[in-house]
Amino acid sequence: MATLYKKTSPSRPKNNNTSWYIIEYYTDHVTDESGNTKSQKKKRYLERLGYMTRTKAKLQLDKYNARNKNKKNGQVRLTLNDAATEFDKHYQNLIGPNITQGTYGLFKYHLERITPVIGHIQLSKLEFENIEALKISLLGKGLSNRSVNMHITELKKILEYSIDRGWIQDYPKIKRLSEAKPDREIEYLTNEEIETLLAKANPAQALYLCLMIFSGMRPNESAKLTWDCVNLEQGYIDVISMNRLKAGRRIPLHSKIKEMLLNSPKDSAYVSPYRTSAYAKKAMERLENITGIKCNPYKLRKTFGSILAQAGVNTMGLATLMGHSKLQTTYQFYARLSDNNLKNDIEKLVLLGK
Repeated sequence: MATLYKKTSPSRPKNNNTSWYIIEYYTDHVTDESGNTKSQKKKRYLERLGYMTRTKAKLQLDKYNARNKNKKNGQVRLTLNDAATEFDKHYQNLIGPNITQGTYGLFKYHLERITPVIGHIQLSKLEFENIEALKISLLGKGLSNRSVNMHITELKKILEYSIDRGWIQDYPKIKRLSEAKPDREIEYLTNEEIETLLAKANPAQALYLCLMIFSGMRPNESAKLTWDCVNLEQGYIDVISMNRLKAGRRIPLHSKIKEMLLNSPKDSAYVSPYRTSAYAKKAMERLENITGIKCNPYKLRKTFGSILAQAGVNTMGLATLMGHSKLQTTYQFYARLSDNNLKNDIEKLVLLGK
């Protein structure tokens, strides 16, 4: 049974000079050089409580003993459910200074799908096969690899906390599922579809169509684009990414969008007629209902990249204009669209000495 141990610091005020620890005593058998065995009583520090009154320290001790009531022979016999409950309380206390309410909400969302499958298993007996069974169960519910990995991330938080609390020394190796996206052809608008959409669009929809198709901005980037970032005289747009992982960039103004922007009202600080990507998506859905042509904001962005790829723009230039932080993204989705230009490119080869 754990008990309290105190140390007094003369350098602190008398009303707050006692530091408390939770310890347990154990017997250590030591054999000397003569072969004689001696028993020594030693103390093992379990938790440092810090400076507080004895009353508060006793309360912490009671909580500790309640948490570890199933401890036997130095091993805590808690189930994953028990550990999850304790971590849940700890995580709630972090809301505000360390995590947001949304982060905590995601944890609870994933936890509800973890504990029914493996929550009954004793922490010290958790094995690799149990975690694999959890992944199979989640996949069987139609979840994607990425979603399963998010569940695994929350599980690891509980297990890491269990190690910090001394309930287990380690946990089985956890293998994340591959999140590599299979190569697939992207959808983009043809010239005929673009002409049809512009013919049927109202002025706000037409401005948004041109803004997206001729700049390739992400939907959230176009929604936040202000006139301060548009230089009509020198002909460029400075795109400032809202995501620190995405690259900001300067995009030259196409003559089509430059003409529209010159004639656009400047009664708002923002260029796009739609202040959020959600509003833009709804506006494009209304246009889609009229024309029968799918034209969501991301399809407009992909149309920009697809047209440039088919026109033979090199991958580095295309990646810069699209704001791709990784060239692999450009290769994966757009490089194949320039295959038609390879025949013309190979003809540019000139043999040395000819």
